[in-house]
Amino acid sequence: MNIFNRILLTLCVATICMLAGACSKEEDMRMPDDILGVWTPSADTYLEFSTNNSVYRLQIEEEGGESFGQFYRDVYYYEPGYNLVVYLSSSHTAAVYKIVELSESYFTWCWVEDIEATSADSIGQVIGQIINQAQEGFKLDPALYQTFRKISQEQYFSILENLNIDYPW
Repeated sequence: MNIFNRILLTLCVATICMLAGACSKEEDMRMPDDILGVWTPSADTYLEFSTNNSVYRLQIEEEGGESFGQFYRDVYYYEPGYNLVVYLSSSHTAAVYKIVELSESYFTWCWVEDIEATSADSIGQVIGQIINQAQEGFKLDPALYQTFRKISQEQYFSILENLNIDYPW
């Protein structure tokens, strides 16, 4: 094999490797819309992540043999570069979760105890603080993993109808 053929073969192999690497990176790339929808970790809790960074949490409780639901409107921010969800509850507490696995039908997250949000003037500042801490690294405790499965809007509306709950938004 002459030198020209060796160089050509090397360039072809390098190009194929680069294209294969680029394709696999695209598959791993997450977008903020990947978390949208209704997710449930159990039969009594539902989280609906919406496009306006609101998360509507439905908590179903039983009392005196009757089931009823309580809605909470919280705020979230999903940072796909770090796979972090910053969850700001209606009681103004912030929790940071690392998404360990995310597919179209389920996701698993873990509470990150060594990243904290301190008080700030804006959500942007809180997110900035959290991203800075994430760059320094953090540890996850597998005992704190929580898995959610996705349900359809129709299933969600059926649950609300069975509980005689009006969709609040």
